[in-house]
Amino acid sequence: MNKIKVLLASENPGKLEAVSLAFARFFDDFDIHGIGVSSDVSKQPVNEEIYEGALNRCHNLRKYAQENNIDADYYVAVEAGITNLLGPWVNLNLVYIENKEQENSAGISQGYPFPEKYLEEIINDEFGKVMDKHYNLVNSGQGKSIEYLFSKGNISRIDLVRDATILALTKFINKDIW
Repeated sequence: MNKIKVLLASENPGKLEAVSLAFARFFDDFDIHGIGVSSDVSKQPVNEEIYEGALNRCHNLRKYAQENNIDADYYVAVEAGITNLLGPWVNLNLVYIENKEQENSAGISQGYPFPEKYLEEIINDEFGKVMDKHYNLVNSGQGKSIEYLFSKGNISRIDLVRDATILALTKFINKDIW
């Protein structure tokens, strides 16, 4: 089988690691490349903007790849955001994947609560930047993160994005079911 080429709509090292870990569960031979593209939504996605941002990133990535003659088997986008659609406010990550045939799937990470006293500040800025400021962190959107701090070292953003990617991949690795 040929080497699989994966494009990720981000240059964030933590997202690259997480998506790579997920693809490694199912594919023996693949390359992953990160390309930063716009989400075309607010800096801090809220509710429906989370899915919209991931979808936009994936489409902007595909457009970039076409314009630059880059072929890929999978186009992957990760969008983090906050939502209260199921009750209390939580932060989560959504992974949207399209294959070269434009079939798509999405997976969502576990959502976790955050101090709502920062809600207005988060909505007006970005979750990671606000958490960095209040908890003396640096680049909490990458690698070990605020999730790692809140869970006492049990869960990192890499874990959340990896698991959401695995869930998004289920449709592609189980084509006989779909």
